[in-house]
Amino acid sequence: MTPAAVITGAAGGIGRATAELFERRGWDVIGIDRQWPDGMPKGSLELDLADDEALRDALSGPPRLEALVNLAGVMTESPLSALETADIDRTFRINVTAAIVATSAAMDALAAASGGRGGSVVNVASVHAVASRANLAAYAASKG
Repeated sequence: MTPAAVITGAAGGIGRATAELFERRGWDVIGIDRQWPDGMPKGSLELDLADDEALRDALSGPPRLEALVNLAGVMTESPLSALETADIDRTFRINVTAAIVATSAAMDALAAASGGRGGSVVNVASVHAVASRANLAAYAASKG
């Protein structure tokens, strides 16, 4: 049976490259992103990771789930003095809370993976967690 991987933030950049690598290695990929600018690949989902219920539903039943890659992230570039609370909240909802919700929702499937040996969770951080730059306070804090 072909193993499956769920990858959040799979529509662009590092997420797309990660999904393509899994596919080249023979995995079925379920990409999750809030929008797919180039068209959504077969088997993928379009959803906002801030929607806990939709995220739990998406991860409650993928067959053969062997890997979850929490890669999605949002960044608001703003001077700290102008950073809105709503931007901080959204950054943490996507960059932190969604990874925890996704992992929790996938636990049973991952525990059963590989004949009971278990699957893998990869949480992708950022260099900004340890060496950031001006105007990325919320993003750097969320990745730290």
